Amino acid sequence: MNDLFMRLDFQTEFQESLITPRLHVGRGYADGMQVDYVTVLFQADQPILQVGAYLQHSREFDFTSWAELWHGWMVLGFGNSIAFVNLETHQTRLHDLADSFGSASYFMMIERSEDYLIGVTSCGLLRFHTNSDIIWAADDVGVDGVFIDKIERNTIFGAGKWSVLLGWDPFEMDLATGRLILSNKPPE
Repeated sequence: MNDLFMRLDFQTEFQESLITPRLHVGRGYADGMQVDYVTVLFQADQPILQVGAYLQHSREFDFTSWAELWHGWMVLGFGNSIAFVNLETHQTRLHDLADSFGSASYFMMIERSEDYLIGVTSCGLLRFHTNSDIIWAADDVGVDGVFIDKIERNTIFGAGKWSVLLGWDPFEMDLATGRLILSNKPPE
């Protein structure tokens, strides 16, 4: 069995006993912070890569962490970031969610298929190209949480939360463009 499979370990340090390359992603790494968690990639039963994710705790929270393999990338979502690690070259690319949505946005989940990868944040969606570039960002679907219910016939069906006090409001969005087809955003 030569398939790649991933195990997401929530550790505070790299596994010294594993003889693998060690990569670092996140703004906190530049500030000398301690690693928040490590993702270990295995091929068959052998570890081949460890990636440490670093939060900058003065400005971001880690509500959820996520890891996926997609088109030759390890994709990690954490804090206010979505990071791509090229499995061949080990090149890393960090997308700061504040660049697309402002400082209040935080990572929630990843929705993917062979054809798309969408990063879901607390206030919007990001669709990525297979080269890790952002295809579109849609930020008018919530401010306190967003989720995707399903994707059918190039339409994203989901809901956004506009306030802690309000319920979830459904939306429909074009998968190709990120344009809203239907939005029940409450009046301001």
